[in-house]
Amino acid sequence: MPDANLEPYILFTKAGEYTIEVFYPKEYPFARPLDYPTEGQRGKLLHASVVFKVEPPQGNDKTIVELLSRNTKLGPALLSTIHEPDDDVLPKFRRLVTDFPNSRYADYARFALARDYLQGTGYHWFKEGYNRETFQRVFVTILSNEATSNEQLIIDLKSRLLFGNVSAEDDRAIREAVAARKAADATRQRAIARLVELAFVSVEERQAAIRLLEEIRDPHFPYLPTVLAVKRIANRDLDEKLTQAIDDQMNQRYRDSVEWITLQNDLIGDKDEWREFRVQSRTPVNERDK
Repeated sequence: MPDANLEPYILFTKAGEYTIEVFYPKEYPFARPLDYPTEGQRGKLLHASVVFKVEPPQGNDKTIVELLSRNTKLGPALLSTIHEPDDDVLPKFRRLVTDFPNSRYADYARFALARDYLQGTGYHWFKEGYNRETFQRVFVTILSNEATSNEQLIIDLKSRLLFGNVSAEDDRAIREAVAARKAADATRQRAIARLVELAFVSVEERQAAIRLLEEIRDPHFPYLPTVLAVKRIANRDLDEKLTQAIDDQMNQRYRDSVEWITLQNDLIGDKDEWREFRVQSRTPVNERDK
C-alpha cells in the first residue's frame, strides 16, 4: 500500500497544461527516482515525461473545489489512501456523499469514510488477527515497561495503533494511558480499556466500511487497487466468495500494483516459491510449464 508516512496534498489546484518528468540512473534501473537533476547529471539518466491537461471543474465539482480551497484540511484527508480522517472533516464528507453522490469527488469521500470505520486501513491488526483480548495483553505489556520513558511509550503506542496514523482522539487516549500507568489499578485499567476500544474494529464497523467501498464503481477511480486491498482486509473471515472475487479482480486487472504484490508476498512466504509465482504470473497461460 502507499507509504503511510507521506502526507497527501493537491498538486494541481488550477486548470491548465502540466508536465511531469521522471529521471532514473542508467546504471541502476530499479533505483528510486532522483530529485530534479542538474545539467551535468542529465546525460547519465533515463528520462521520461508526460504532458496532460487539467480541465476546470464544472457544476457540482466546482462547488466542491471551492469548498476544498477554503478548508485546507479537507484536501489531504480526501486524497489520502491510508490515514484515518480527523473527526472534524467527517460531517463534510458525509454531506458530500449525500448531496453530490455522482461527483467525481464522491468516491474519495466514500473511501475516506470507510477508512474511518477501519481506523485507517486496519491492515496491521487484521493481518495479525487481533481481538480485544490480544489488544489488552499488548497494551498492558507496553505500559508495564518501567524502564521506558513516557515519551518513548507514547511513540510505541502510536506505532501499535496502525503505524502511527492516530487521530486526535487516539492521541488523547494514548497520553492518558501513559499518564495513568503508575496510577491506581482501576484508573489504569480504564485507560487501557479505552485504548482497546479505539484500536479494535468490530464486525459491524467492517461491514459498514465494505458497504461504502462497494459503492465505489468508477472503473477509472485511481485508488481502485487500494480500495480492493482494503475491502479484502475488512472482509477477512466474513465472506469467502467476496474475498475470492476481490482476488480474481486483482489478478486480472492489477497484477503490477504494489497492493497485489504485497498481498501475494503475504500469502507466499518462501522466496523461491514467490519468485516462481512472479515468473508464472507474467507468462501467458498457453506458454506456461513448457
